[in-house]
Amino acid sequence: MIIDVHGHLLRDPDDLEWIVGSKLIDNVWLLAMPEMPAPYRPDANSVTFGTDPEVLEAAKSFPDFFRPFGFLDFRNPPEAIRDQREAGMVGLKTIFAEKPYDDPSYMAYYEQAEALRMPILFHLGGLGPIRARDLGPGLSTRAVNMRPSHLGTIAGNFPELVCVGAHMGQSWHGEVLECIRCYPNVYFDTSGGDTVLVMRWLLDHLGEPRVTDQIVTGIDSVYGRRQYHEDILEKVQFWESFFKYAGHWFEWTNQAEKFLHGNAAAIHIPS
Repeated sequence: MIIDVHGHLLRDPDDLEWIVGSKLIDNVWLLAMPEMPAPYRPDANSVTFGTDPEVLEAAKSFPDFFRPFGFLDFRNPPEAIRDQREAGMVGLKTIFAEKPYDDPSYMAYYEQAEALRMPILFHLGGLGPIRARDLGPGLSTRAVNMRPSHLGTIAGNFPELVCVGAHMGQSWHGEVLECIRCYPNVYFDTSGGDTVLVMRWLLDHLGEPRVTDQIVTGIDSVYGRRQYHEDILEKVQFWESFFKYAGHWFEWTNQAEKFLHGNAAAIHIPS
């Protein structure tokens, strides 16, 4: 079984019992999103992601399966994070940053999250088909605002805050390795982006010190429709096969359980 640290929820979801009953996923970090421009995916013009209240509702229905992560919205005051925690959120997800993630004006948000022991999953890199003109005020599609190196600044200032970078840093794989080497509270997930580039990076670097302790599995799909659930399970089986069998002559294949489950399970998440 895996822990999927990068899952989204469809608006008005159904068929959740089916994916929960698959027994291939232990639990999911279910990430709330702001209002998203449509269409987001070319295969589904109606895809709209669940916001904070909807993610909390799904987690209440399946408390052992979904871990609710609220949207870290830098347009709100930092104190809003405490409200999210009191509402039941156990972590945060952020994307569309108007400024670089390590901008001094954002530090108060990370201070709040560290005090509440809420991990933050950061989108990293580009945003595909999304256009800035389709977003609300105070949001941005600038990839340079969402680089892996920013997590190093944050992790250094807040050593008790767990930072998870999505998509293996996308274009900035060198910065990923530097963060792992220097900051034990920074992790990176395998989700989204170009899977071939992620695989190549893993094959090149999983044997290096510390890397095996700071990679977690993320699927980056949407929960709430059978067609997406089937896609999720295919990706789960792919990553299980990759970590266990691909390049079986590497020593790190003996540590597949850590990438699929153990590293994420060791991250403290509030109850």
